[in-house]
Amino acid sequence: MRLWAFFFLCYAVTCSSQSLGYKTDFIRYLDNDGISYKDYTKVISNRNRSWHYVHKGKSPEEVYSFTSPRDYKFQALLDERYNQMWFDEGSFSLIREDKMYSTDLIIKNDRFIFQNNYKSSKERYYGFCAAVPKEFSEVNYVWVFLDRFDEISYEANVEGAWTLIDNTLSFTAEGVNNILFKIEYKIREEQAL
Repeated sequence: MRLWAFFFLCYAVTCSSQSLGYKTDFIRYLDNDGISYKDYTKVISNRNRSWHYVHKGKSPEEVYSFTSPRDYKFQALLDERYNQMWFDEGSFSLIREDKMYSTDLIIKNDRFIFQNNYKSSKERYYGFCAAVPKEFSEVNYVWVFLDRFDEISYEANVEGAWTLIDNTLSFTAEGVNNILFKIEYKIREEQAL
């Protein structure tokens, strides 16, 4: 069953009247089928409070296999698509398993083309985003591929540094938001079925 209608991380962080930055580490471990994955998200902030969106119809326990801190509040929103998890501190970690869908992933023979096409109902946020007045102070966006895949191409709509070491592709940037990624990969010829 589809847990999210999009592939993105979109969360918000609130604090006192000061505008403080925050960092996120997002790591996607791609499964053998090239579609399923396990995501790890870590938000690091010195803010007083933070929240994370959860798709309507699901509780955090149904979506996340790991949540830290474990003490959070779950709030139903009037929004048609989301509810929120509230944390009484600025930093949190989450793990979830899911799979990509046709809105984000095109499959052509043994090639996979991922594009995060998410756009919020508020029209201000899209792609990999932070729903706050300021951007990410630092974002580390990482994909870990199994040996059966070759990375063909990767790009983003914002400036940042790409690194490919063995089977790990990472993108690092500072002071950005609303990041659109396009990542293309394929099954290695000797691995094709």
